[in-house]
Amino acid sequence: MLVLVYAFTRDSKHWTVHAERIQVGGAERTFRIVLPDSDMRPAMAFPLVIAFHGIGDTAESMAESTAWDRLAGEQQFVLVYPNARGGSWEITDPDEATSSPNADIAFVDTLVKHVSADYPVDRDRVYLIGMSHGAAFVRLLSASRQQLFAAAVAHSGSEPNFMGDDASAYILPTLFVVGDADSVPTVEDVTLAAKQHAAKGGATELIVAQGVGHAWATDFNATMWDFLAKHRRESGAGVAR
Repeated sequence: MLVLVYAFTRDSKHWTVHAERIQVGGAERTFRIVLPDSDMRPAMAFPLVIAFHGIGDTAESMAESTAWDRLAGEQQFVLVYPNARGGSWEITDPDEATSSPNADIAFVDTLVKHVSADYPVDRDRVYLIGMSHGAAFVRLLSASRQQLFAAAVAHSGSEPNFMGDDASAYILPTLFVVGDADSVPTVEDVTLAAKQHAAKGGATELIVAQGVGHAWATDFNATMWDFLAKHRRESGAGVAR
């Protein structure tokens, strides 16, 4: 597998930003990476957060709307914003037999390996966050790749159709977030998803942000990070190869 890296750097107070490209299955995929202003020696081990944008958005627009760059600098974690092809993530049932594998899951597999090889990442503290359609993709990854991750934040996302009552394996610790003024999904929709997740035995928390519509609840950034940071990947969890 050939990995190509092109980077630009923009220095800020507590972090540095790079744009990178990798080859996945013959296709070029891009992502934005934020590195804390710290000693990135191999002996160090930093948490990794992967942030998935909504439909029609980009890595850059999610960085602007969430203000997580600053959080990465302050809390000292590596932050990656992947770009979806065509502005949306491929969400298909991981148990459904198809002739072609999910290209976005393959992208995430390669991305985790690439970032972990190039930067000192603690593989037991790799986290997912997603907004809207990106949150739905986070739920898919919770189902298909939960052995890779420690916890997730699903913000304002509708549940994929296959994440119903019969799904028993999707129990990655998850914080659900929704604005009380959101209409798609509604507070009721997200509350039901959180209850179903808890009923399966997954560590579950729910935030209903007052006065927030279909937008990132930046006032709760610290709460979201605190939720992620208290979880580590379960001992003995495998690594996808």
